[in-house]
Amino acid sequence: MHSDINLLFAHALQGRLTETERTELNQRLADNPALREKYQRLLDSRDLTDAYAVWQHIDVEAAKKEARQMLRPQHRYRTYVLTGLLSAAAVLLFVFLLNRPKPTFHPQPPVLSSAMKEGMEKVEKSGQSGATLIINGSKTVAVASGSAAQQASSQAAQSLGDEADEATATMVTEHSKEFWMTLDDGTRVHLNNNSSVTYPLHFGDKERRVSVKGEAYFCVAHDSKRPFIVETPQGEVRDYGTEFDVSTEQAEHTTVVLVQGKVSVSLKDGREQMLRPGMKAVMATGKAIETTMTDLTPYLAWNTGQYTFDGSTLSELMAVVCKWYDMDVVFKDDAARNVRFSGNLDKYENIQPTLQAIETITGRNITLRNRQIIIK
Repeated sequence: MHSDINLLFAHALQGRLTETERTELNQRLADNPALREKYQRLLDSRDLTDAYAVWQHIDVEAAKKEARQMLRPQHRYRTYVLTGLLSAAAVLLFVFLLNRPKPTFHPQPPVLSSAMKEGMEKVEKSGQSGATLIINGSKTVAVASGSAAQQASSQAAQSLGDEADEATATMVTEHSKEFWMTLDDGTRVHLNNNSSVTYPLHFGDKERRVSVKGEAYFCVAHDSKRPFIVETPQGEVRDYGTEFDVSTEQAEHTTVVLVQGKVSVSLKDGREQMLRPGMKAVMATGKAIETTMTDLTPYLAWNTGQYTFDGSTLSELMAVVCKWYDMDVVFKDDAARNVRFSGNLDKYENIQPTLQAIETITGRNITLRNRQIIIK
């Protein structure tokens, strides 16, 4: 006659299996793949482990003794009932936790502006879209578009089977490439050149956590049950439904710019500090977080690929151009910084005709040397 399977599971987790019970459990698991899968799910569940840890620390014998002292001798029958209920409750707890359905989540996809959608199309058509997808630190796949990345991730998850829930992926861009990608929850990420984002193939039940090196722009899917957290060398960024830019390009600090919505920033082991739209936060190890209001234009233009300037200074324009092309600017004449003009620039034009157009409009001599734009 078979023992109660839930009692066997409970004894297994308690480390109380007798040799007879262990032999029976192993045999039943070997004979029944569905039962084996349930048992593995029981072992793998963090929630269940936490719940069991609480249950395990209940001193059942002490509870029985206390109950006996509280009950009069003529009511000893109640003690037996209570003892039975304690044991039955433990078994029922495992039955419930074992058979409960996995939680489902329905994140709300971010709403992208038409300008941002056009920018995503332009980067793919320009040939500047490209990245390398690395699965579990070893398997690599070259991808040229967001849809190709999703297909590669799906194929990797299928090949990993049950191990996919624990798998991590890293998307890496090279010097001349950028990349738009979509995470498991629908969050959109725009990676700048020489950047990477590491993330789970499938987000878990508790949170959505990623890490960034270089620069990335996030349009986060709203999910009230699972916070979205970006790890950086200096601290964390916690999203509350928003668009924001994270840069770790400077090794000594992390820069966070909030475009819209809400985020908080916190140093490692430090308190949370909320940001308002238009704010820039600088996190440096060993220093307090510095926050200032900043011009959002370079960050918006980087994602849309289009900059419409109306009476902008050359200094403001070059901040955008240098971000686009990963260049530095050197003004040989400070007066040139304040030259104003209006017009449009397209990020996906070659830099030479772009600089020639600016030179013609401003009347200033502009040359390109290595990765420096020199303006006289």
